[in-house]
Amino acid sequence: MLGPIFFAILVPLAQKHERSVFSSLNEKKVKINQSVQKTFLIIETLHAYARPISLLDLSLQTNLPKATLSRFLYTLMTLGYVEQDSETLFYTLTNKLRHLTQETDPNQRLIEQLHPLLFHLSTTLMEATSLSIRDNTEIVYLDSLDSQERLLTVTQKIGKRAPLYCTGAGKMFLAEISEQQLNDYLATTALVPLTQNTLTEPLALKKELKKIKEQQFALDQEECELGVFCIALPIRNQQNKLLATVSISLPTIRVSQKRIEEVLSYAQKEIQSIFV
Repeated sequence: MLGPIFFAILVPLAQKHERSVFSSLNEKKVKINQSVQKTFLIIETLHAYARPISLLDLSLQTNLPKATLSRFLYTLMTLGYVEQDSETLFYTLTNKLRHLTQETDPNQRLIEQLHPLLFHLSTTLMEATSLSIRDNTEIVYLDSLDSQERLLTVTQKIGKRAPLYCTGAGKMFLAEISEQQLNDYLATTALVPLTQNTLTEPLALKKELKKIKEQQFALDQEECELGVFCIALPIRNQQNKLLATVSISLPTIRVSQKRIEEVLSYAQKEIQSIFV
């Protein structure tokens, strides 16, 4: 069960999102619709639980009374978004919501187009690979593949977010923006040290970004997570705009200058002809 830990994470995030999105609406005295809030809380909880759940457990997870839950669940079942097992009476999400989000996901085409590249790099180099995009001050991992040939490997979870300033992919994106945009980013973003290798001085980060822009690849040398070394390369469109990055992640135990050059050389050769 997810219990208090789930709510310790979900509630602050929801409150932060609510404050930022509705700040302008609050000025107009627009009230939040609690029924909509409850509906999405139920959907998000069912998704996070990732297996059939009883009415009692769902009530404990959402802090909603069982009678209230029953009404909302019945409506969601009528609309085809939730189903109930006839024997256990447990609830799960249907595929309707998944199909709906896949059809409207602007990144789905990018994932489908670049997944074969991730697979090829992962199987050939025998290392983990990932695809990421920028979302404001963070990167988001859209796709990720583990190496099937290694016992010790590093994999990024799909949907995981990480800061721009301390990841190879993130620094690749920062290297593309204008000087004014970079100054604005540094003025509003605290360079919090996630490891002892994190670049926390703006001048040091700027120097690193200049190097990245010239060489067209970025390294994460245990700056975001100890024990993980990452090589990030750009994926561009026909107009040379940076759309995404492909990263190869290695445990530091396998990192050497020779290995870095091998991985980088092969990946650059495979990626240089790809435009999305």
